[in-house]
Amino acid sequence: PNLEKLIHLEIFDVSSCTELGKIEGSFENMSYLREVDLCGTKLKTFPELPKQSILCSSKRIVLADSRCLEKDEWSQIKECLAMNPEGSNFSNQPEKTDEKSEKLVHHGSRYRVLDPEVPLDIDIVDTKRSVDLGKDYISKAEYVSVSENESESVSLIFREFQMRSVKGCWVERCKKMANLFASGEKEDQETSFSSSLETLWISNLPLLKKLDNGNGGFVFKNLKKLSIDCCPSIESLFPGASQLPDNLEILRVKFCDKLKKLFEEEVGELPKLRKLYLLDLPVLSPDGVKFPNLEKYTNEKCPNFEATLEELKLGRTKKTEEISEDQPHKNIEAETPTEPTKTTGPIQR
Repeated sequence: PNLEKLIHLEIFDVSSCTELGKIEGSFENMSYLREVDLCGTKLKTFPELPKQSILCSSKRIVLADSRCLEKDEWSQIKECLAMNPEGSNFSNQPEKTDEKSEKLVHHGSRYRVLDPEVPLDIDIVDTKRSVDLGKDYISKAEYVSVSENESESVSLIFREFQMRSVKGCWVERCKKMANLFASGEKEDQETSFSSSLETLWISNLPLLKKLDNGNGGFVFKNLKKLSIDCCPSIESLFPGASQLPDNLEILRVKFCDKLKKLFEEEVGELPKLRKLYLLDLPVLSPDGVKFPNLEKYTNEKCPNFEATLEELKLGRTKKTEEISEDQPHKNIEAETPTEPTKTTGPIQR
């Protein structure tokens, strides 16, 4: 691909591409870039790193020989690379020292790059290594990575491995998933495989249309953090009031071309939402939901979502739009006289 056009890229990961020896283009204008992973490639040189970043999180590069450098700014990394071309002051990637470590997503920090609030020092079980891990081990996992999986939903994976304690789930590049959680008819709140979820991160699911099929609102009852990006088919996040995530504190939504509403049906408020990040959502419009405790609100490239932080806190966005459509007509009728009035001199009082 032409790197010059990927200006919103956050992670450039070509690790384990053993035949890759050259990358065309530059990272210079990628102000969202957080991580570059070249581990296992043949690359001896790489594109120019970003000039500046709009992100507050640390920046990280992993070289072809697994040496790693992490700094607050790309400029600091470039300086270190210039002063130490051999990488003498770089740290090494953690070594796989035992059988268990080989079966985990080894670099849990990958998800901290995407979300700085991901807990430190957690073991994220990779479902792709399920054959080696064994069903009993996976069933107890609290943090799970689901990537490039052929399943039609995350629920099927949770049921297959009897996972009832998952607190954090990272789902990416699953081409067949159209519905993330497909609750069974006999499944209730006590037996749900997904009701313990507190953190859910979703990326690059091209067919995804729903997070839940509407049969189990308890799926989101404990959800605190939701991040979703690059899901071009989804039109709304939550089907209705029964799926309202009352405990949601952080919501990030990016690059979802067809997303029209955050909520499919009219709902009241999300009392605990503190942070709302919206980026590049061309058809998203406000739906009148009240976020009374909203502290931080970022809106970029969402032309139809013009609500301010105060309007979101008061839940006035939808009503304001409706009034603005009707009110001008009433004013015109009230102010228009029945007969034209001509004034030829000073108004007499």
